[in-house]
Amino acid sequence: MKQPDPQDWTRYWQRPTITSFGDMFPNNYDDTMLEFWQGQLTGELEHVVDVACGNGALSWIADDILNSDSLRYDAAAAARETRASIDYFSKDLLAGSEVADGNPANIIFIVGFPRCGSTLIEQILSSHPEVSAAGETLALRHAIRGFQQRRNPSAPYPEWLGMQPAGALAEIADDYLRRVSEFRRGAFMTDKLLDNFRFIGVIHMIFPNARIIDARRNPIDVCYSCYKRLFNLSAVPFTYDLDNLARAYRDYRDLMRHWNEVLPGRIHTVDYEQLVNHQESTTRNLLEYCGLSWDDACLQFYRNARTVMTNSNVQVRQPLYGDSIDRWKVYEDYLGPLLALSND
Repeated sequence: MKQPDPQDWTRYWQRPTITSFGDMFPNNYDDTMLEFWQGQLTGELEHVVDVACGNGALSWIADDILNSDSLRYDAAAAARETRASIDYFSKDLLAGSEVADGNPANIIFIVGFPRCGSTLIEQILSSHPEVSAAGETLALRHAIRGFQQRRNPSAPYPEWLGMQPAGALAEIADDYLRRVSEFRRGAFMTDKLLDNFRFIGVIHMIFPNARIIDARRNPIDVCYSCYKRLFNLSAVPFTYDLDNLARAYRDYRDLMRHWNEVLPGRIHTVDYEQLVNHQESTTRNLLEYCGLSWDDACLQFYRNARTVMTNSNVQVRQPLYGDSIDRWKVYEDYLGPLLALSND
């Protein structure tokens, strides 16, 4: 068997979903790797990593993670960004900004917090014959950023939106659709870049027919699941610190509460626990919201052969199971900053 390269730490980014660590390491580290993850939760990362792999591979990974510039998450800046959107996107502004000639594309935006069950929702929807899946595409973010760069507004986002002439924001919709054209093979297309929750105001303004799904999960479960996962560092740097995780979740929660207040009925929430425990009724409600007819294939989503590039690529190949519900309780003593989320 080819030996793992100690310097290639990206090889291990999916390791919590691997069932046999013997496939990844020169010796059998199953038991010790379990200790590794428990150690990560108790703050003993560096010590347990050294024990876990004597060849130094995981020790190098731990040092790289702990010293990476990518982990410098600015919680205060993220909170200011959230506050700016709440202050700008008022109910009156959104009610008056509906564009009669907005782009009619049937895009289904799936938003949420990492590890919320969004891949499962996209798998269910893309099992429908009228739906194609774009996955986690940066198309909307790049379209908005590209528009801002071309217009070169002096004000920060989202204030510059109000400085544009009538109809100008249609450029964002056109650019977005150009970027996702390769994925649009059906009447509907899903886009599940989760942090598009920050742009729901823009989505409402440029895509009047868009469906917006908030993938929701128990806050402690979802944060614990993030904490035990080795993500791409620059993508979600807040997942390596419990305090930052709690702050980031509150930003998401606060902004989603705002969107639901100023856009009543516009967003459909899918609760992960409800989906697991009441699969058919939750799926029927989801399809009805999206304007899709019933199709039994949506209950057999695990037979969908599409390529899945997220951390949940293993789970969506199986029927629904409830093993991940309340899993955080095993580690309750170590999750202090997250526990208050259940009372917010």
